[in-house]
Amino acid sequence: MVVALDTVTPGGAADIAHSCSICNQVVVNLDERVQSHILGQLGELKQQAGADQCELVQQFVSVTKAGPETNVELRIGRYRNRKDDMRALVAREGWDDDDEEESQETRFFRVYAPADDPSFKVLPIGPPGLDIGSERAFEKARQWLKTCCKKHSACGSSKTKALPTRLIDISGEKIHLVDTRAEGLKRDKYVTLSYCWGGPQPITTTKTTLEQHLKELPAGEFPQTITDAITVARALKVKYIWIDAICIIQDDLEDKAVEISRMTDIYNLSYVTISASTASTCRDGFLRTRKLENTPIRLRAEFSRSKRGSVLLVTDPASDDPIHTRGWTMQEHLLAPRLLMFGSLCMEFRCLAGNERDGGTILPFDAQQDGMPMMEGRVASVLYTAKYGGVPDTRNKGNLKRNTFLYRTGLMSLALKFTGEQNELQGIVIEQWASIVEAYTKRALGVLDDRLNAIAGIAKKMHRAELGEYLGGLFSYKLLPQLMWSRAEEQTPLPRPSDGYRAPSWSWASIDGQVAFRNRMWNSVKVTANLIEFDVQPRSEMEKYTRYISGVLRISGNATILKLVVDPASCELVAPGSHAGLSLSLDTQEFQGLPLLDVYLLQILHDSAVIRGLVLEDKNDGTFGRIGYCELPQFGDEFAKLREGWLEKEFSIV
Repeated sequence: MVVALDTVTPGGAADIAHSCSICNQVVVNLDERVQSHILGQLGELKQQAGADQCELVQQFVSVTKAGPETNVELRIGRYRNRKDDMRALVAREGWDDDDEEESQETRFFRVYAPADDPSFKVLPIGPPGLDIGSERAFEKARQWLKTCCKKHSACGSSKTKALPTRLIDISGEKIHLVDTRAEGLKRDKYVTLSYCWGGPQPITTTKTTLEQHLKELPAGEFPQTITDAITVARALKVKYIWIDAICIIQDDLEDKAVEISRMTDIYNLSYVTISASTASTCRDGFLRTRKLENTPIRLRAEFSRSKRGSVLLVTDPASDDPIHTRGWTMQEHLLAPRLLMFGSLCMEFRCLAGNERDGGTILPFDAQQDGMPMMEGRVASVLYTAKYGGVPDTRNKGNLKRNTFLYRTGLMSLALKFTGEQNELQGIVIEQWASIVEAYTKRALGVLDDRLNAIAGIAKKMHRAELGEYLGGLFSYKLLPQLMWSRAEEQTPLPRPSDGYRAPSWSWASIDGQVAFRNRMWNSVKVTANLIEFDVQPRSEMEKYTRYISGVLRISGNATILKLVVDPASCELVAPGSHAGLSLSLDTQEFQGLPLLDVYLLQILHDSAVIRGLVLEDKNDGTFGRIGYCELPQFGDEFAKLREGWLEKEFSIV
C-alpha cells in the first residue's frame, strides 16, 4: 500500500498513522531493551472485526506464506541499546534472523515517537519530516549549517572561499552565468549541486550559448532538478550556485579538462553541496513532499512505570536513492565539507563531525547507503584524511575534537613518529582508498571512459607526499599489495576497453565493472615479489590524475607457466583439473573461442596462509599484460604440487 502525502501537514507521518482494535492490544514498554508481543494465530487475527483494515496484520500478510495456525509475533528492541534507535519486526513466532527464507517473510519497521508525544522524552527521535521542501525544513537546514560553521573545528568555517571559473548568479529575478575572472570576483560563498543527469541536458553551456548565458539563462526552461536546487540555494541565502552542465563549456574539450582538474576545489571549497538524492534524471526534481510505501502504525506505549504515550512503526524505503548508483556523484559527496541530502524519506545533513536528519533514524555506521565506502564501521571521510592524514571517529565527539587538534597542529605526526606508527597510518590511508575504489566501481558511469575522471578529485585530495606517486588508480606507496585486486565475484566479465589507452593493465582502472581488493592487511603481509621500477606517463601535467599515454611496472618474483583450458559448463578459461586448489579470476571477457591459453602466474605476497599473485599474458614483444588474479594455499600437503616448480623471473608489465 502506497500512501500519497502531497497534502499532509508538516511532519505528516503522525497525522495519517493507522490504529485499530488489534493494534491497541499492544503496549510497547519503552523501558525495556527487547520485548516480544504474540498477536495471536494468523487465522484468528484475520477473522477479527476490522482485520482487513489492520495495517499491522495486512503488512505481515503481504510478505508471508504462513498458514492460519501460525502465531504472529511483534518483536521490538533498541538497536545496540541506543537511546535514539528502536526497531521492530512482525514475523512468525520464533523468527530466526539466520533463516534467509523466514527473513523474506518478515516486515521490518523503524520505531519513532512524535515530537509532541510524551514518549519523545525516552525515544527522542521523531518520524521523518516528509515536507522536505517547506520553510520548516529549510529553517532546520539553516540551523545545521550555522552550527557546523561555528562549532565544528574539523569542518572549517563558512568564510568566503576562492571561486570557480564560472558560477550562476541567482540573487535577482534574472538568473545568469558569471565569469568570475572577468568580473574580478575572487572570494564569496557558493553552493554546489550533485545530481544524476539521466541523459542529455536540456540546458547546457556551449561555445555557442556562452555569451547569451552570461547575459541571462532561460530559467523558464530549466529542468525541475535545477529549479529545485536554485530554490534551496535561495532558501539558504546564498547568491551563487555551481552546476556542472551550465558552468562548464560542454563542447570545449580544453575547458572540460581544466574544470575536471579543478573539481576537487570546486566541491571542497563550497559552502554546502546540495544532493538531489531521489532524482534519477534532471527532470525529476527532489522537493516534492515525500511518500511512504506503507501507512505508519500507531501503538500505545508506556514508560517510567505509569507514564503513557504512543509510538509509530514506519517502514524504510525498499531501495537506495538513485544518487548512490552514479559514479560521478561519489566524489561530489565525499569532497563536500558539508552535504545536504534530500533523500527518499527526509532531509539529511552530513559533515566531518557527524550526521543530522530531519526526523527518521540515522543509519548505523555499519549500515550506510549501498555504494558508499566503508572502513572500520565508519563512512570513509576523504576530506578528513586529506586534511589531517587520519580517519575520523565520528562516534565519539571528544576523540574527534582531540584528534583533529593533534592532526592540525602537527602533534599527531610527531606522536606517530615517536611510537613508530607512521607507516601504519599510511597503510590506513591506502586501505581507505581501496574502500573508496570498491564502492566507486560498483556504481555506473554514463561514459565508461570517465573511469579515472570521475574519481580524480578524490585521488587528488587524498594524495600526499608520503603516498608517493599516483599511478593511474594506485599509489606507489605499498604498490605491490595494491595490485591484489580482482573482478568482484558478483561482476560478470566485461570486454576489455578498446577506445584508446586508459591505464596500464595492472591498474583496476584498465577494466570496466566492479573490482574488489583481495588483500586488506596492508602493513602485515609478507611481500615476496621485488619492485624494480615503475613509470606511468600522463598525457599532460594537468591530466596527471585523469589521462595517461603509457605505463610499465618491472617486477621480479617466483613464477610458473600454466596452460588454461576451457570449462565445458561455463565455456570460460580455467585452471586444469590437475591444479585443484588454485583459484583464478580473469579480469575481462577477451579470450572467447580459445581452446587453450598459456599464462604466467607471478607470486606477489603471502597473506593469511594464502599465496596471492597475478595472471600474466606474454605479449611477445618483451612485455607482459595482466589478465587476471590468482591465489593458492600456502600450506597443506595436498596442495604441495601447486607450490612446486616456481622459478625467479623478471617481468615488464604494461
